[in-house]
Amino acid sequence: MYSKSIKKKGLVLRKIFFILIFGVLAFSSCTTYKGFTTFENVNVGLDAYASKENNPSKKVAMLVCNLENIPKSDLKNLELEDYIKKTLAPKGYSFTSNKEEANIVISYEYGVSEPKVYTVPIGQKVVKSNGIFDGGVVTETVTKAITKYLCWLNIRAFETDYHKKTGDEKMLWHIEIQSENETDNLRYIFPYMLTAASEYIGQSHTNRIIVDVPSNPVDKRVMELKGTLVKVITNQSTTGKKDPKITIYEDVYKDGNLLIKAGTPVELNVNKGKGIHFNLNNFSTISFYNNNIWLKGNYQFNGEYTKAYGAAIIMLCIPGPNALLPVWIPLLVAGKKRAKLPEGTLLYLEIE
Repeated sequence: MYSKSIKKKGLVLRKIFFILIFGVLAFSSCTTYKGFTTFENVNVGLDAYASKENNPSKKVAMLVCNLENIPKSDLKNLELEDYIKKTLAPKGYSFTSNKEEANIVISYEYGVSEPKVYTVPIGQKVVKSNGIFDGGVVTETVTKAITKYLCWLNIRAFETDYHKKTGDEKMLWHIEIQSENETDNLRYIFPYMLTAASEYIGQSHTNRIIVDVPSNPVDKRVMELKGTLVKVITNQSTTGKKDPKITIYEDVYKDGNLLIKAGTPVELNVNKGKGIHFNLNNFSTISFYNNNIWLKGNYQFNGEYTKAYGAAIIMLCIPGPNALLPVWIPLLVAGKKRAKLPEGTLLYLEIE
């Protein structure tokens, strides 16, 4: 009889135990890993200086390259000057090639260093596995050689009216921009450098400023500066299990001519993955002239990991009559929720 009584009590307690567990899991929760991931950045360092005196309200500027033996028709220079003009236009600057019309001269120079080789650790490897009493596992650091280049761009602004009156130079502002990367391609790096600097031009900062500009996916401001920005929009929500329908958000022009019409469908690849994340890449569309156009972009959308906390009363059975001991046991249960790309989301792609 005693044995049967204990068994009955055990069954009842197990039922109570499970009911209590499922009844308390919703006490509280926290969520992490939302949004989409930036895979890579271009790191840019800035030193910004500005005059404490009032700057002229009129800002008609002429661009001058300080490098020797660079013709005015040099295409690299003309492209850089176009970036500088686009960067300064929101600050009220207009530009002229007529020296008499300009009241500001903006000079610039640029360059790239000799390659520097760095050795960086990338992990550990086992070189020897001994017994427990002989020192255990012996490892050594695995390293990799990386070649980097320091790209730099200096821009200064001078007031010409002051020079005409006094014969002296009056510098309005000066910004030094540097970026160390694994490429010496200045044409690639200039838009990132100017994007990072745009907020600080004409300001004075005592300390050096470090700015990370996303390069994968490419920062929208970089694409706007290069004139390669293509906005696309999702026409339905998706969790990655079904391919999303995406179209061109607004007309795309190149050199003043319509290239891609708004509403044109966009083809893409969806890498659904096994977990709660998914990737969108390999975008392409059709131009106004029925040509295939590849669009550069790589978006990873992250789901949510949740943690639910709670507590339950568990009755512990100890052999003997009336031996029931209530104990509070904290519970922690992890959950997950797939990433979701809502309808009406704007994505920014780049014409390759």
